[in-house]
Amino acid sequence: MAASDSEHGASSDGSDLDDDPTGFDPVTDMVKLSEKERKKWDKRLKQWRIFIDFIFRHVSIATYKFNKFEKEDMVPFMMALEKAEAIRQKMKLKKTEQARISSYKLMKEASELLRQHKFISESNRIREFLNIAGRLRGIGTIAGGFFKAMKKSKLKGIDKMKYYIDYWKGFTVRSFDYGELSFRNTDPGTFNALERKYLFWPTVVKTAIYLSQKFLKKSSESTGLDLLNADAKMIQKYMAAPEFVLATKIEDSLFQKVEEGAKTFLLGITNPTVPSLQHSQEDGNNKFELPNVDDIDPDFLRPVPDAGILLELPPDPPKEKKGKKGKKGKKGGKGRSASASSHKGGKKKKKKK
Repeated sequence: MAASDSEHGASSDGSDLDDDPTGFDPVTDMVKLSEKERKKWDKRLKQWRIFIDFIFRHVSIATYKFNKFEKEDMVPFMMALEKAEAIRQKMKLKKTEQARISSYKLMKEASELLRQHKFISESNRIREFLNIAGRLRGIGTIAGGFFKAMKKSKLKGIDKMKYYIDYWKGFTVRSFDYGELSFRNTDPGTFNALERKYLFWPTVVKTAIYLSQKFLKKSSESTGLDLLNADAKMIQKYMAAPEFVLATKIEDSLFQKVEEGAKTFLLGITNPTVPSLQHSQEDGNNKFELPNVDDIDPDFLRPVPDAGILLELPPDPPKEKKGKKGKKGKKGGKGRSASASSHKGGKKKKKKK
């Protein structure tokens, strides 16, 4: 069932896409800038810093919420989907519809259906999952604006960033049938009956998180900005303690940093004029203490790894299905306008007489 990365080529994770050699590289090209151009660059960095702070914070929060869901609520969630499908099977559906819940749109309807049938707990399980997916959808929209801002500066690596943001947003669209996609890094033959039917749904969200992390890593490399702001308080005050700890682990994972202590994280001090892209702990001496999270399940604090269970990316990013309302509207509009013009024409004839 699962296809290999080699079969998918660039559709696997975008790692084989080449960076544009003509793009601006802050490490090698900063010396070529005039004083005026350097001031413009510094101004852009300040704007991009705001984008990265916001996106990275919310991706970390979404990752924490998903990890918690995966550990505590995934089985009840899949059982809730099974119950909703059983109810849908007894309903009179449209000819084109199936009882199977294959899109976010149908999942939202299934949650409301369960509530109508007094299955409140099951409905809430689905709603919690939809909230995580909705958060990723919203962050993806903001990240799309960040990408456009970087594109104007013709940065190196812009093609990879476009690849990641397009697929990230694609894995949050409401009407796409994700059940048709194959698994990656696992053998579906080992799944139990419930997993065979519904495990693809949690994996859709996990794949979106994975793509968001890839986008953030490439954005960091191309702009020279660290994912974690050197001013830790700027991010910490908007996050719960375990979410912040997870953020440090995500950055460690993406740039393969080596931890020197269980609670100490070394941050490099990035000069906005001469950005540091090495992402090593030797870049600076600014230390801060991580909050104590000994009472938090370590599984809640895991980044999504490259080797984790994901879905294969389709040849093109998933997109919303276009409805047929436009066509009906045009026909109706023509009918009304034709009738109106005929009516007006009649009046004109009477006036001429």
